[in-house]
Amino acid sequence: KRGALPELISHGHNGFLLPPNDFSGLKLATRKIFNLKNSEYDKMRQTARKEVETRFTLDKMAKSYEEIYRKIIKKEKIFKKTIL
Repeated sequence: KRGALPELISHGHNGFLLPPNDFSGLKLATRKIFNLKNSEYDKMRQTARKEVETRFTLDKMAKSYEEIYRKIIKKEKIFKKTIL
């Protein structure tokens, strides 16, 4: 359960979240996936894909990067003012 994954994954709904190095949990989650009915697997897969397609559109990603660059530029300007 690290990084951005908990923001994207709803455990058991569109994937499985496990703590780092939880090999027994990984084994159980893998078994659950393999034991899903085709319809359940398709629903989970489609739900996961829809989540990614909704949250990571080209427009949203471009705006996100633009905001990051604006923050970097702003910090750079502040940094230069304090040094000079």
